[in-house]
Amino acid sequence: GAVPTTLARPIREEKCCCLDLFVAWAEGWATTCSSLNNDTDTSLPFDLETWGGCSTVTCDCIWQEKTRPVDEVELLPCYERALAFDRLTNF
Repeated sequence: GAVPTTLARPIREEKCCCLDLFVAWAEGWATTCSSLNNDTDTSLPFDLETWGGCSTVTCDCIWQEKTRPVDEVELLPCYERALAFDRLTNF
């Protein structure tokens, strides 16, 4: 048989099973991780000289990520949909 001249790139399925649950989780994660102790206030410009480093991120912030209601492959599509529908606050 003939060898194809180009390789077909697999089509990535852009789905988000649970937008409402994702938004609630993302808002909770942002709140948990944006405390002053985490030094992740995104309303301020990032400054490497004043950032407290990775050691300032709390365990609660790290563990909150593990409670996400969607599979890892759905994180970006859910995030993009939440932004498109203006469902996320600015953290």
